[in-house]
Amino acid sequence: MAIWKEAEPLVLFTLRTAHSQREADMAAQFVQIIRFTYMMAGDYEAAAAFSNRLADVLGDDSFRKTPDQLRQEMEQFLRGDTSEEQ
Repeated sequence: MAIWKEAEPLVLFTLRTAHSQREADMAAQFVQIIRFTYMMAGDYEAAAAFSNRLADVLGDDSFRKTPDQLRQEMEQFLRGDTSEEQ
């Protein structure tokens, strides 16, 4: 987990300063990896904090998630529930 916490600033910086779609796509993949890793480890506080920093970088509050929202998303994922309803 420590490696992902150290990678967060670089990933967010790359996302913010991407000079090409490829750079942005690669950074976005790492965003998903980091968040999913936190969630798989049950560290919903870290996942939520990262999501909030992501929202700040992108200027898009739709990326903000609470630990409870992320826990619920993970439970749905583990059940194989792909519906958007909660």
